[in-house]
Amino acid sequence: MNNHRWPKLTLLVATFFLVGGAGALEGALAASAQKTCIKCCKLEKKDCFGLAKSEFTKAKEECKAAKIEDLEDCDGDKDCKKAVKLEFKTCKTAAKDAYKLAKEGCKTELAICKSECQAGGGADLTICPPNEAGGPNVLTMTVVDGADLDAGWTGVGHNSGVVIGASIYACLQDCDLDTDPTCTGVGLTGACARNKKTYGPPLPLLAADVATCVINEFTEDITVRELNLETGAIEMRVKLNSVVHLTGDKNTPCPTCSGETIGATGTCRGLTSRLGQSCTTEGTTRRFGNTSSDCPPFAADNAGELEIVLDPITSGTATLPAVEGCSGGLCPCSGGGNTPKMNECDNPDSCSEQVCIDNGGSDDVKSGIQPGVDQECCESKGAIIPCFIDDISRTGEAVPGEPLWPDPTYPKTGVGKVAGAFCIPATNSNVINVPTGLGGPGAFILPGEATVGFEE
Repeated sequence: MNNHRWPKLTLLVATFFLVGGAGALEGALAASAQKTCIKCCKLEKKDCFGLAKSEFTKAKEECKAAKIEDLEDCDGDKDCKKAVKLEFKTCKTAAKDAYKLAKEGCKTELAICKSECQAGGGADLTICPPNEAGGPNVLTMTVVDGADLDAGWTGVGHNSGVVIGASIYACLQDCDLDTDPTCTGVGLTGACARNKKTYGPPLPLLAADVATCVINEFTEDITVRELNLETGAIEMRVKLNSVVHLTGDKNTPCPTCSGETIGATGTCRGLTSRLGQSCTTEGTTRRFGNTSSDCPPFAADNAGELEIVLDPITSGTATLPAVEGCSGGLCPCSGGGNTPKMNECDNPDSCSEQVCIDNGGSDDVKSGIQPGVDQECCESKGAIIPCFIDDISRTGEAVPGEPLWPDPTYPKTGVGKVAGAFCIPATNSNVINVPTGLGGPGAFILPGEATVGFEE
């Protein structure tokens, strides 16, 4: 029982008896729902303003970078410099105008949202509507132990774990109970949606003794292109704004929550403005304790906000071609003309799965420093390190939920894997970029428990 809810419940019950009957209670409940709806509108406006400001900041930085590059090309020519400065001024003005327009859009959306609340609208974004085809209407996917995350081209950011217990939810349509097992779906995100505005709690990472804490914010709703209930195959798209914090705490890169298990309450610990305040543990890690969105890192430690597009996230194979540029660093350690961004291998062309097999895995994995899984290895100064090679690919595993479709029993649950390969932009800190190899490629394999069912 959540005791903090009792005062509101007591007030509503008192209203029921004082005013006389169920009609009064229904009115009080409706007023409460409207108030909650409007509160959600205001939270969404705050998020909208935050995203607009973030985009404005990025645009100004791009204008500045273009100015510096163009001035270098001028090679002292005064007319050229004058033209570049004028272009810079125009660029900044355009960014400012776009920011103003975005803020006006946020205000308009707030007005529409509040109007819908007052008219009795404002759908509950935490509940899925019925599947019109008659099949299950909700999908839940939760990360379990055994994940592998590889970031950057040097190898030191490979084999990281992720937060166990992080979940996503999506509402399903199109599939039915016995003739069509193929569902599509949408996972709503935002302050009042079931997925909230971040993917899981903060993610602690440690590479080359550089400690970072990453908050992954959704920048669009989750798209489920296909979920096959019969085979377990799935393909999704997720777009994130990854806010990287350079925390400097090697033992706990992210603040932790003292709640011992997922869902348990505790207090915030570590480098956070909410030190000692209440928190709920939302996820756990092998090396760095339990984390919670209630315990964020200090905003002043922000080292950059990175646009990350995970498309596809798949139970099949995701591939990043060797010739594709990754916002500042080209991808693998060999092939694709990537000489300026070579992996730190004695012989980059020697990267292979067989090197890993012959040496029992990379030295970090063998010594238990890193929790992940080696896909490729090579030799660097006598050490066996993980590396990327040629086209980067990762393969998931489709596992159908049980009882197997078309058995009419729900929920159905299975534990499979999804994979992705993607580009990671550079952060604002070379303390992070240089040892890790950012901008550069990223890849992951995430084992997870998927459950499909009905929700009213």
